[in-house]
Amino acid sequence: MTSIPLAITTRLDELESALADCMLSERVRLGRRLQRLRASLQSGRPPRRLDRDLDHLAARAAASGQAKALRQRALAAARIEFPQELPITERVDEIRAAIDLHPVVIIAGDTGSGKTTQIPKICLQAGRGREAKIAVTQPRRVAATSLSRRLAEELGVEWGRQVGAKIRFRDETSPETLVKFVTDGMLLAEIRSDRDLLEYDTLIVDEAHERSLNIDFLLGYLRTLRLRRPDLKIIVTSATIDTASFSQAFDGAPIIQVSGRAYPVETHYWPLEELLEDGEGDFSYTEGAATACARLLEESQRGDVLVFMPSERDIRETSDLLSARLSGRRGVEVLPLFSRLTADEQHKVFGAHTGRRIVIATNIAETSLTIPGIRYVVDTGLARVSRYNPRTQTQRLPIEAISKSSAEQRKGRCGRVEDGICIRLYAEQDYAARDEYTQPEIQRANLAEVILRMLDLEFGEVEAFPFIDPPTPQAIRGGYQSLEELGAIDRQKKLTRLGQDMAHMPIAPTVSRMVLQAQAEGALAEVLVIAAAISAQDPRERPAGQEAAADGMHRQFIDPRSDFLTFFNIWLAYHDRMEQGTQSQLRKFCRQHFLSFLRMREWRDIHAQLCFALKELGGFRLDTGCAQREDAYDAVHRCILTGLFSNVAYRKQDDRGGNNIYTAARGRQVMLFPGSGLFARGNKSRRGEAGAEKAGQPPAWMISAEIVETNRVYARTAAAIQPQWILDLGAYLCRSSHRDPHWSRRAGRVLVHETVRLHGLVVAERRVGYASIAPGEARDIFIREALIADDVDGIAHPFHAHNRQTFHRLETWQNRLRQRHTIDFDDAFHNFYAEHLPGGIASVHDLNHLIRERDGDDSFLHADEAALLAGADLTVDPQAFPDTVELDGQSLTLAYAFVPGDEQDGVTLKVPYRLVDAVRPEILDWLVPGLRQERITQLLRSLPKAIRKRFVPVPETARRIAAELTPAHGDGIFLDALENFIEENWRVKLRRADWDVGSIPDHLRLRLEIEGSDGTTVAAGRDLAILTGALERPAESPVQLQAWKTAAADFERGDVTTWTFGDLPERLEVTQLSGVPVFGFPGLLLQDHRVQVRLFADRSAARTATPAAFCRLCELGLRDEAAWLQRELRELRPIVDRHRSLGEPAAIEQQAYAHLARYLFLEGGVFPLTQQRFDERVSRARERLVGLSTQFLGLLGEIISLRAQLITTARPHPGLDADLERLLPPGFLHGLEFDRLPHLIRYLKAVAVRADRYRADVSRDTAKAALVAPFAADCQQLQAAVEGVSEQRRQRIEEFRWLVEEYRVSVFAQELGTAQRVSVQRLEHHREAVTKLEG
Repeated sequence: MTSIPLAITTRLDELESALADCMLSERVRLGRRLQRLRASLQSGRPPRRLDRDLDHLAARAAASGQAKALRQRALAAARIEFPQELPITERVDEIRAAIDLHPVVIIAGDTGSGKTTQIPKICLQAGRGREAKIAVTQPRRVAATSLSRRLAEELGVEWGRQVGAKIRFRDETSPETLVKFVTDGMLLAEIRSDRDLLEYDTLIVDEAHERSLNIDFLLGYLRTLRLRRPDLKIIVTSATIDTASFSQAFDGAPIIQVSGRAYPVETHYWPLEELLEDGEGDFSYTEGAATACARLLEESQRGDVLVFMPSERDIRETSDLLSARLSGRRGVEVLPLFSRLTADEQHKVFGAHTGRRIVIATNIAETSLTIPGIRYVVDTGLARVSRYNPRTQTQRLPIEAISKSSAEQRKGRCGRVEDGICIRLYAEQDYAARDEYTQPEIQRANLAEVILRMLDLEFGEVEAFPFIDPPTPQAIRGGYQSLEELGAIDRQKKLTRLGQDMAHMPIAPTVSRMVLQAQAEGALAEVLVIAAAISAQDPRERPAGQEAAADGMHRQFIDPRSDFLTFFNIWLAYHDRMEQGTQSQLRKFCRQHFLSFLRMREWRDIHAQLCFALKELGGFRLDTGCAQREDAYDAVHRCILTGLFSNVAYRKQDDRGGNNIYTAARGRQVMLFPGSGLFARGNKSRRGEAGAEKAGQPPAWMISAEIVETNRVYARTAAAIQPQWILDLGAYLCRSSHRDPHWSRRAGRVLVHETVRLHGLVVAERRVGYASIAPGEARDIFIREALIADDVDGIAHPFHAHNRQTFHRLETWQNRLRQRHTIDFDDAFHNFYAEHLPGGIASVHDLNHLIRERDGDDSFLHADEAALLAGADLTVDPQAFPDTVELDGQSLTLAYAFVPGDEQDGVTLKVPYRLVDAVRPEILDWLVPGLRQERITQLLRSLPKAIRKRFVPVPETARRIAAELTPAHGDGIFLDALENFIEENWRVKLRRADWDVGSIPDHLRLRLEIEGSDGTTVAAGRDLAILTGALERPAESPVQLQAWKTAAADFERGDVTTWTFGDLPERLEVTQLSGVPVFGFPGLLLQDHRVQVRLFADRSAARTATPAAFCRLCELGLRDEAAWLQRELRELRPIVDRHRSLGEPAAIEQQAYAHLARYLFLEGGVFPLTQQRFDERVSRARERLVGLSTQFLGLLGEIISLRAQLITTARPHPGLDADLERLLPPGFLHGLEFDRLPHLIRYLKAVAVRADRYRADVSRDTAKAALVAPFAADCQQLQAAVEGVSEQRRQRIEEFRWLVEEYRVSVFAQELGTAQRVSVQRLEHHREAVTKLEG
């Protein structure tokens, strides 16, 4: 240790002695400097300018000593007296003794006890304030100013000297100030520069019951500060305070209760249901308050009334009710009081007046303020409470019941000038059940600003901070989350550089973030104005009764895109006038434009304070603005966006509440505040709205300064934004999800659909490169979808063409053999590319760059065929799996695909549109011999077990059939040929219904693609009939096969009148399609009463068309006889004339002729079509015509007679009408053969017999009917589905029908006899035979 020279030691000792005469703050600070100076001297490292430093310390000590002397004189000049009428005066000595003995004292006194002004006097009397100031905190600036003036007046000193106030933007103190009134926030701000609050020796925290954020933060800080400063006296005081909790928080601090008011206050409970039970009220608290005020005025002669309401809307409603009720009463004035009122309107409640006054106020009048003349308080028991939801980041303002302490505060507003009465509009039981104290704001507010301040002051973790009532963990997390979104803290909850700058700015973190962004955007001048505006109260006023005029004046400032710019327009207009006029002219301007002069001044003060803060931070050019730039709007609102990402909202497209409903971040549904310039009112349009999609429509995207929930969730102070700004500025907050990664040929790279969300809002849906997200997966997609699928442009390297040729050749062989199970070439090529391409190669550009890096050598990407095959054998028989088929001299391509489950699996025949009609369905099953054996195998396995066992082993049987089966076995139809071949070789008769054709896999059924003239596919499928039916066909069918045209020209005849064309073969081979014969089927066609010889495409068409033409040709051979028969049949008209329900007589005549023509010419069939058959039919018909008409008319007459008899039956049996409808429907001759007419007569007689017996025994008839019913129902069901069935099935159904009729005869009229044997067993056998036939 180095010895200090004597002269320097002497000077140091003198300075230390002088510290005793210094102020507290200088004594501590100078003492620390002297200790550091002495330590440096003793260590041998003296300062370079030791003498200068000592002189500086001496000068500071002397100045501080002079200041202390001034304070002594100021203290001596103060007149410390305690008014005897105040209840606290009786406890002065007790309070002073407690302050002397204890570092912390809790004082709870009733409202009006005088504690706010008398406790500072007690502290002065106790010797406090000599070496440091006494600080008195107040929650409101107006209270700090008014109470400091009042104390100065009571002490008889000058305000601003011995007693002063320091509030935001104003410091009315001096070095000799003894008592300094400050707001809670201002005292907290001083902690930044004075961590130990050395400026004060006493701190009086008044109105602590309000438990605001600042108060709780301050109290928590004082709990730690008192450990470092045991000399500091802390006094916590309020009218209603949780004394036990505060005492416990400060280690059992003494509690002094100052009881009693200057005047007593009575409390009356007037619940609404009792107050309004005899009136016409609606039981609302506004109606109750109006009724209570009217009653008080009637029952008393003097004294004003203070009414507490929860909201401005309630105040206006109550004021209107009172004005209406008191319209006939003179001398009563109704005044509102709330924070948004103009200063002049607020001051009215404090002014002198005559008569009586009713003041209706929010809880602004609950503490600190004393309204003169108040004798009565009407308490609704409600207040609008600010609650912050950290999960949704929404500020809620619900109306809630107040606590007991708040009720007592309201009660204390009367009884200050005379005896008071407090009317509570709720029951006493309700009061007793309420919470004792109001929930602290720290537990229901946004903690972001508190946390930012604590981090800046290095107070440690929020969770460990000694709050009296700690906030919830959820609220703390919400505060950290808000700061992280603003970029103020990092993931480790440490302040960033941005956060440090934000903490030094005297505004909310959200607003300070905007200001800091403005430097980067070059919009600092404009954003400072807007930041100051949203940090102050809205200067626009709407005085009662002048709302329309105020709105009209404010309209000139509105920017239809942005409420923020509306504030800026107000600022510009205000400053233009300020620069041109005097102060009085400026006030006049504010009055004319309905702007609050005081709030405008506050706005200016905040702006000045922000400018000062930025100057202290340094590096900011305050004159930088963007007003003249084209992107000025964007620049300003990009800055605003950085602080309000949580308040972004997107307009709902299908909202029911108009165009003003938005979906905000975190799933909130919000409404644009009606006072916003963006609010859509009806269909009115707004001019100059750049940024909104349509005139009169709010913007699709907007940002708001705050989202507040009152009666609904509102977005206030809003502006239009572009979603791209969110991506630019808030990418770190956005969450991206990706779906459907895919190859884009156009982009030449692998892309993925990206959805970008900000707090749940979809900000963007776009396609981005996938390589940066999942390099390995992106490379795999590039390999499979670009390189292997050959869906790529821009690759000119030889390897690509080589690999494509190799792949195509191997895949073609494999598809034909359907041996994909041996090796998957997609996987083989993928593995090859994946082995040779590094990860992240997912675009043509990446691939080209890789090859350029290898000097253009792409040999490493040439695939080797032998390596890909890995020893597999892919030998293909071109005859079994042809590449093309020949049709009419044109080659049609056969494409092979092995993609099980896919629509294109199997073999596809590509047919030009013009050749559609040339393709015959029956040849399609023959075109690919290599698949024939597998197809036959599947068909044999689909047979019923009893039949299938005849062909085991099935594979061996299928191999034999496939080798020998030819189209000639069955007119070219595959199943016909197969059935015939099996019958010839195995003597097994197979029916079509035995085969389960649906079990054949799709790859064994030829698929067709119909190609248009441009080569595009216009239709595709495996059913030719469906395909051709779906095509839009031209007026003329596509060109047929040339061979078919030749055969038709040689064979067909037109307008034949007799058999001159010889015998017609059953079928005719027209041509072959790749070895498969294409048959034509000769037949006759009747068209316009003319007979033609035609070549039909299939046998069924020929057999359907030929009978009518054959019949006509026979008629022409018997022209005279046929004409005579027609004349004779005219005699049936009188027979059927009275039975027109069967049809018109002329129509029945035509039906009769057709009926007889079938009997004459078609009985026995018409095939084969030979000259001999035709001649025989004509000869037989000539013989049958003799007496035929007479026989027919006799039978028909008997039928009609029986019908008439049945219709007139007196008591018909149930079902008689059904019997007649079944046997004699209209046109019954169409479906009836001539030989069936006698049987029909018997059936009708059986019905008559049944009708007679029914009348004799109903029950027996019912029993018989039950025997017939099941078979009758089956017959009806089969007949209903007869359309489109095979001829064989149709015949079987007809046989079953007549068998059922015979059964009816055997049951109801057995004596008539039956034409054939009939029984239940026989009927069941026939029914089973029908159902087994294919439909």
